[in-house]
Amino acid sequence: MQTTAQAYLAFEMTKSPAFLGWLAFANGAPSWALMLVAGAVVDRFSRRRVLIYSQVFMMILAVIMVALTYFQLLLPWHLLVLSALQGAANSFDAPARQSLASELVDRKDLTNAFALNATLFNTGAAIGPALAGIIYVLYGPVWCFGINALSFVAVLVALFKIQSQGAVKHSLQGSLLGQMKEGVDYVKNHPIIGALVAMAAALSLFGVSVVTIFPAWAVEQLHGDARVAGYLQASRGVGAVVAAVTVAYFASTLARGRLINASAGLLPLALLGFSLTKTLPVSVFFVALLGVAQIMTLNLSNSILHSEVEDRLRGRVASIFSLTFFGLMPVGGLIIGQLAERFSEPTAVLVSAVIFLMMTMGIYSRYGRVLKLQR
Repeated sequence: MQTTAQAYLAFEMTKSPAFLGWLAFANGAPSWALMLVAGAVVDRFSRRRVLIYSQVFMMILAVIMVALTYFQLLLPWHLLVLSALQGAANSFDAPARQSLASELVDRKDLTNAFALNATLFNTGAAIGPALAGIIYVLYGPVWCFGINALSFVAVLVALFKIQSQGAVKHSLQGSLLGQMKEGVDYVKNHPIIGALVAMAAALSLFGVSVVTIFPAWAVEQLHGDARVAGYLQASRGVGAVVAAVTVAYFASTLARGRLINASAGLLPLALLGFSLTKTLPVSVFFVALLGVAQIMTLNLSNSILHSEVEDRLRGRVASIFSLTFFGLMPVGGLIIGQLAERFSEPTAVLVSAVIFLMMTMGIYSRYGRVLKLQR
């Protein structure tokens, strides 16, 4: 809800698709400096504790957003600063959250666990944006931000209730910098994980960044308002839920590597279809397909990665995967925002489809082994 309302409010304040790209850039840029450090921290300390601290920090940011909006003090630069701080918190939250899964379930159940988690997450991603668009129009953005701030209470209660049975404390030797380098070298020398990280890079740069310009698309292409922007975000969430439920249901029989390749092939087709649409129903259909391809690729990559990685390196490898995905996302958002500003929103989406297809073809030519993964 907050993400959808914040993006539409930013476009309403600036009337600039390029600013939406800068907003996405501000959110992801901190991960470049912090994500690798966070990975070493996650391998040193309690992952649950790291999660609690990051969630408390994000709740404080949400309260600040409520206050600035309610008292009509919010300016565009506030959005950039708060987005950057949110990105800093997420730099620690993402690797800790992914690594914690391995302490809660057996390795053989990781694919199912990630799929079930994604089902819940993307159910929220389907309902939240649509609800945000309606509430935004009826009551204003402050209600969207306020509900988000309150929701952290439930998150924190859940984290305090978790009793991790599988936690293993590793005695890490050497400097923090040395431990970070060990994680990077491990990823570089592991052919399967290297392929998955490369795929995450392509997905982040040109597969997901289209969501950055949804507010502009809703206004300029579909002649709608915040509700239309919410419907676009919600349809992406619906597609993601369908994909996540499918992965969860067939987790024991899936040929994960081949399915990643199939979903990566579907994604540019969905982008191409979306770039040609002029009506809301057709736009919603292709955005839902986009959600299917995105979550299928990301979830299966995540589950394979955590099945392959050594326990002592789990936090660092998860941080590198997260750095690739979250760190490059703002670059992709900046690129598509600038393309939409200079040319048009459909042109920006079409260019993203072509470049994503070229990148995935390059990945397959170099990392053919991932095609053979069955489980």
